[in-house]
Amino acid sequence: SPTEQHALKTATARIASLTEEVGRLEGLLADPLLYARDREGFAAVGDQLTKAQADLAAAEEEWLRLELLREEVQGT
Repeated sequence: SPTEQHALKTATARIASLTEEVGRLEGLLADPLLYARDREGFAAVGDQLTKAQADLAAAEEEWLRLELLREEVQGT
């Protein structure tokens, strides 16, 4: 469908964006002083990281589903 074709075209950029966000958040949590300075901030970043990782996993699964569907339709 046109919706799935669009989703497949934009999936790579979404995955790249989410991968970058996960890396950024992991970098923030790598600061050994963050917890001591800002416990609430540390917890918030941890929550954001968990959500970003889940979003990334879902985006990768959706890309795979769409790619398999595309291959099936094209017969390749």
